[in-house]
Amino acid sequence: MLKFVLPMLSVTKLALTTVIAVIAASVSACSSALAETAWNSTCEPHEWLSKPESQSGVFHGHSGKKCQVTFGPLASGTPINFNFSGLKQKIITKIETDGVVHAGPSVVTEGLLKGTQYEVSHLVSEESEPVKIRELAKLLTDEATELTYETHSQSVEASGMASYLRSVNFSMTVKQVNPGIIQVAFTNEVKVARPWFTPDFLFAPIARHTCVEKLDKVSTALLAWMQNLPKGN
Repeated sequence: MLKFVLPMLSVTKLALTTVIAVIAASVSACSSALAETAWNSTCEPHEWLSKPESQSGVFHGHSGKKCQVTFGPLASGTPINFNFSGLKQKIITKIETDGVVHAGPSVVTEGLLKGTQYEVSHLVSEESEPVKIRELAKLLTDEATELTYETHSQSVEASGMASYLRSVNFSMTVKQVNPGIIQVAFTNEVKVARPWFTPDFLFAPIARHTCVEKLDKVSTALLAWMQNLPKGN
């Protein structure tokens, strides 16, 4: 049985490779603009937004996680508003410097939110498995109270165990509740093909576990990344 389980751990761990490599890996590169302010996050338990299951040989997992962050005030006691413009620029910089931009930025609008959209590809690897993912990346914000970042994969090119990955969609929405308080919601949707040599009763539980594990890793890294962003009044 172990010979089936070990390969499947490698397959499913690739599901969030792009998100981790493109954004979360930048945590160490950020500067701490207001390190003297407090930053405390609490997260609700992971939830499945649709039933995680394998059908017709493909596992489909759509999950989410919500967190609340309190920060500040400044030493003077002044409440702090989160700097959405700063977060927008950090994300745009990562999109434009860490991947190959094929199209964009183009202007997009959804309701009161305005932003940009790119078609971009990234070449990343996990456990020595190369993965090239081409995706639409959309960033929307009112630059005052809300920001949404979404990626939707258009194609996946990979070899070896990574070739079982079919698609990855990710979103992060940040909303200011009050000065010094923001809510951050993460969602991730993956499709991974089941190798012919692995039965569903082994494949689906491992895929579910890995989806939870990876979303937890991404959310933790991104919350730390945002902590080091400048904040303004």
